[in-house]
Amino acid sequence: MSSAVIAVDTLVVGSGPSALTLSYLLNGYEPYYDGELEGEEKIDPIIHELFSSTPGSMFGPVLHSRALHTYLANSHSSDPAATTCAMNGLFDRLAAPNFDFDPNARSQSRIRYKKTGISVPHLVVGSSLCSGGQWACVDEANSRTLSYGEMLSLPGFSFSEFHALVHPGVILDPCTRPPRSDVSAYYSMYPSRVGISDTIRANHTVLSLRRSSSGKTFTVIIQDNHSGRLTVVSARNITLASGIFSHSVPPDPILHPVLDRTSSRSASQEKLTLVIGSGFSAADAVLTCPSDHKVLHLFKWDPRLKPSPLRGCHQESYPEYAGLYKLMRQAAIKNNTPTCRACLKDKHMSRELPLSSRYEGMANSTLLSASPWSVHIRTSSGKIVERYVTEIKTHVGRFGVISYLSSELRAELGLDPGQFWASRHTFRSRIDSRLNRWTVLRKDGSLDETYVLDLTERESSDLFSASHGLELAPGVFVIGSLVGDTLVRYTLGSCVTVAGNILDRYKIYSS
Repeated sequence: MSSAVIAVDTLVVGSGPSALTLSYLLNGYEPYYDGELEGEEKIDPIIHELFSSTPGSMFGPVLHSRALHTYLANSHSSDPAATTCAMNGLFDRLAAPNFDFDPNARSQSRIRYKKTGISVPHLVVGSSLCSGGQWACVDEANSRTLSYGEMLSLPGFSFSEFHALVHPGVILDPCTRPPRSDVSAYYSMYPSRVGISDTIRANHTVLSLRRSSSGKTFTVIIQDNHSGRLTVVSARNITLASGIFSHSVPPDPILHPVLDRTSSRSASQEKLTLVIGSGFSAADAVLTCPSDHKVLHLFKWDPRLKPSPLRGCHQESYPEYAGLYKLMRQAAIKNNTPTCRACLKDKHMSRELPLSSRYEGMANSTLLSASPWSVHIRTSSGKIVERYVTEIKTHVGRFGVISYLSSELRAELGLDPGQFWASRHTFRSRIDSRLNRWTVLRKDGSLDETYVLDLTERESSDLFSASHGLELAPGVFVIGSLVGDTLVRYTLGSCVTVAGNILDRYKIYSS
């Protein structure tokens, strides 16, 4: 098996939406603020002044404006869904003002992209067969997305432009929640449409990633999943964008007798599907159960401390999720499970789902045992019940694998050297503790860190670069769902921040 050796400035692990956005920016497309559109009053006047008074691309104020960061640090208007930093909320508002109320908001975007000619040599490595990360995976039910189509758009080629290409003559309703197959095709087409295909290595797996002995570069071994060919990559920077959705939490071992059964039941016996989980994947499993199956739904119910994400789905926008949440709430009340006053007053959840007559919910119940065709369950009230099941679908969480990182590098990132998985909470504490920290990069290439409040005036030759905690170790950045940004619309700010940092350093190293 042959191997090759190549050198790049930056290697991105993962090929999902955040990785594709970062690659677009590193290929020389810089964001510029456009303050000439009508309706400027919709944009915060302070933000408008900060960007419109600064020449050049938005990289400048994003990375080097202490006024901007002080303002964002003291602002209470950032969107709580933009979990990584206020910059994500800011860029979401600039890219699509009032998106939550105006589905056509992208037509009022204050951001324009210009090809500068300064491209950073980089590779984007993803294990999926085509670009898109987990969006590229086959979804047998072909469920519809939670987000509207335009909320899944990436810079340079929007989802509506894709829709016009593949569905000529069909107008895209701005409130359309597209099937996952369309989104998969969109992200697969994206690299060629924006001219970044040369930087994408789909169907490749990162086998190992470690810091070199010099400490200034990283050595990465990647493998072509089709040919088995190995490539050794030397990179100055690493960006982790491998996500948290690659692996499902395995079913409870109690269920193995059902999952491993070899016998078959009589066709005349009642069919029942057991679904376990309280999130959107479990909801999709419930909603797509065959019409001739009854549904037994086991789920966690804690509306005060950890409400189901379905609770935020309005009846008008997400009727099926809202209807299922109503059934779950009714089941919790019937099971004498504590609920909250707000849940009892959800007037917008008034419509019944077609499956209500064949749905049975059990909140906070416990699996006790299983045989090939039945399960024993203890309900929240302590009652023991038996149910005969035809099939089981468990959706109790997903996680990403970071086993490709060396133990030394995992320790650098604040993790246990033996930790091989990552969730949305894995890097949170380290990021939160570094959100106000800036990296100072001097022309000699040396790095230093200091807090924004402790910054003093330095020589004009110094370069101040805010990393917002996204640089977890020297030269190691993290973006996307690994840091909690599970919605595509909230990844742009982090991608701009990381791309700007990498571009600044590349200019110094290459000068």
